[in-house]
Amino acid sequence: MQVKYTPLLLLFFFISGGCSNSPNNEDVGLTQEIRTKLSLIPLPASIDLPGAEINIQNGIYVVPALQSSKVVEQSLERFITHMRRIGVSTSNPSGIQVNLEIENEADIALTINTDESYRLELDGKKMYIKAANFVGLNHGLVTLGQLLHASVSTKTIPEITIVDKPRYPWRGVMIDVSRHWIPKRILLRNIDAMVQAKMNVMHLHLSDDQGFRVESKLFPKLHLKGSNGQYFTQDDISEIIDYAHVRGIRVIPEFDMPGHTTSWLAGYPEIGSKDEEYEVAEGYGVFPNTLNPASLKTFIFVKSLIQEMSGIFPDEYFHIGGDEILYDHWKENEGILKFMSQNNLTDPSQLLAFFHLRVQKIIQDLGKKMIGWDEVIRPELAKDGTVIQSRRGHHSLFRTAKMGLGSISSSGWNLDHNLSMSDMYTIDPTIDTDYLDIEPDSINWQAWTLSFKINDLPSEGSLVLFGRSPNLRGIITMMNRSTLLEQVKMNDDKLELSFNNGLGNASLTAQLEDLEMKGSLSMSVIDTPIEGKKIGGSNVENSIALPRINRTENLSTEEQKQILGGEACLWTEWANEKNSLSFIWPRTIAIAEKLWSPQSYTRDIADMYRRSGSFSNYIDLLDITDISNLENLATELSSEINTDDMLTFMSVIEDVKYYDRWAFNFNHSSKDSLNGIADAIVSESITAYNFGRLVDQLQKEGSSQSTKDRIIMQLESWIPLYRSIEPSFKNEKLKSIEVLALALSDLSKIALHVMESRSLTNEESIYYERLKVNAQRRIDGVYLAPSVHLINLIDRFRTEL
Repeated sequence: MQVKYTPLLLLFFFISGGCSNSPNNEDVGLTQEIRTKLSLIPLPASIDLPGAEINIQNGIYVVPALQSSKVVEQSLERFITHMRRIGVSTSNPSGIQVNLEIENEADIALTINTDESYRLELDGKKMYIKAANFVGLNHGLVTLGQLLHASVSTKTIPEITIVDKPRYPWRGVMIDVSRHWIPKRILLRNIDAMVQAKMNVMHLHLSDDQGFRVESKLFPKLHLKGSNGQYFTQDDISEIIDYAHVRGIRVIPEFDMPGHTTSWLAGYPEIGSKDEEYEVAEGYGVFPNTLNPASLKTFIFVKSLIQEMSGIFPDEYFHIGGDEILYDHWKENEGILKFMSQNNLTDPSQLLAFFHLRVQKIIQDLGKKMIGWDEVIRPELAKDGTVIQSRRGHHSLFRTAKMGLGSISSSGWNLDHNLSMSDMYTIDPTIDTDYLDIEPDSINWQAWTLSFKINDLPSEGSLVLFGRSPNLRGIITMMNRSTLLEQVKMNDDKLELSFNNGLGNASLTAQLEDLEMKGSLSMSVIDTPIEGKKIGGSNVENSIALPRINRTENLSTEEQKQILGGEACLWTEWANEKNSLSFIWPRTIAIAEKLWSPQSYTRDIADMYRRSGSFSNYIDLLDITDISNLENLATELSSEINTDDMLTFMSVIEDVKYYDRWAFNFNHSSKDSLNGIADAIVSESITAYNFGRLVDQLQKEGSSQSTKDRIIMQLESWIPLYRSIEPSFKNEKLKSIEVLALALSDLSKIALHVMESRSLTNEESIYYERLKVNAQRRIDGVYLAPSVHLINLIDRFRTEL
């Protein structure tokens, strides 16, 4: 039955078609003119602006419904509440009429195939929103809300037609509630933010070594002994799911197994692989504690638990984790070794596959589909809906798609890595950023095996170099990731190279002697010895054959359809209820746009930042994000001064990237309260980004006075800042970063000076060189984000004599 929410006949044809898995739904171009006129994010699939501006002085008026379902009424109530918050009238009949039509007004079940499309059209004094269901209606109202937010100051809105649908059907946020507890109220606020970003999956990582976070009535010791009293009751879960559902968001549970299960074993040690008493972990890392895959008791337990949790979580997908398995306890257990022998399982990886396949059968028998991290990839997995979530690079994402399995992209989208929005915006599910484009040189080549340790765990890799110095190129493979080496330094007895291995910048320095290599490897916070053995080369006796370089093959159009979308992931070693929302937003909006908008629309990074600023302002007005927690922490740290001044300083310092923060607190645990300076700042300084844009713009434009004026205004605001907040550095938690505050003020002073005189005295030059070193220090997990831009600005003007 079709239910109309307006007495007026709709005067347009609605283009449906739901969601397309293909990345190429780019049938309508997006001109620069349209970009500059709108602040919508994510960008709709099709936008038409006829050119006229409509006055909205009288606000809008939603035409009363003749009848409605509860879920539709709730959508409209939320929208009207939001509009009142931003100052838009919604009750004046002389305002722009908003007419709604929904093909199916019922409260439908949400699936990956739910039609999320909508059409929005403003023509004269009337607006129309049409959707197939309440999910599309929600999206249309979100778009309308953003349009109206942008019009509050001008009191005009452009005539516009939008025909919209998502690029991918899976657009998620994964939140780890196990390492640090994230309570229900924070999850609900995050759902509200997801709605505004048009994201539709909240993936909850509910169990790990540090906590089992859901009430189990079948196995109560899971939450009673495995959670330290911090867990969701089953009623809590129902409330979260219902809250998400009416907002068009599915909730996916993850219970990690067979590893990361210390919290399970604290209450039920009998299903573990080692006969011992277990305690919930407080530290972090990868533990050898695992479920026993050779025991029938284990599978009876797992089956019962999955049955219980499937009854709580109605979604068709069930995530089993399956990542980072250590085989130590399996190798030490005589019963497991005997089981492997009896079942012709020659190594632990085959036993792991046995476990995953058996759990998949349990999930299938319940009418659900299994998801696992990319360690779960096996050709034997059933192709009828099984999904692999790729966290370690596009190689696993592409491999999964080529196998015919559903794929979800997460590599490069770990929010706890503290990467910038631009870093995450450059990642696309269909483009392999680690593409190996190298032509092997069969005349001049050499190859080594590499061995090293990561957290005392043995690891292996390989290195292949082609050509001769100084024009060496090559490929290094570590941790299942191959990286192209563009710059390699090699003398007769010394090798130096640097690369990015996905955990940040890495470097290898080694001495060479005959066929042996000995040196050091630095990756993120890890510094470890490394050894190598030369096993091949054009001048090596008994050499192996020239290694085959497996170039990444692009996905065909059909294979691209296996990519369902992606997720932003928040692992919570450094996040808790105080700062988790600031970890997620606004940076996740960059990921949301990559997953919603046509691929060709998502290449203008500067425009994305412009629009994300409007988004941040909008959701702050809607009281969705919880920046007050950061303000409270700033007040706590700097109670002796004006909080606004400390917040200004905090706005230009950033967390260090990837896992570098561990270098400042290697004994960090789940008991830590996270109330230091690094916990009171955001992951990316937008102020620093904007200042860097001005400096770059000045270099391109030469002598633009308007750009100079904006730079000078920023410098003048930073110069007095140190003196203003100096008393706060009596606080032990802030004392160490005083040098950064002083560097910001003094570099700004020098920059202003050289912009006027373009020179420094010898004494000033000596101080400047010392200041550069201090300004770029990493202290207590933070650094001064604008330092590189300030230094570039000063050096540029010093050279322009």
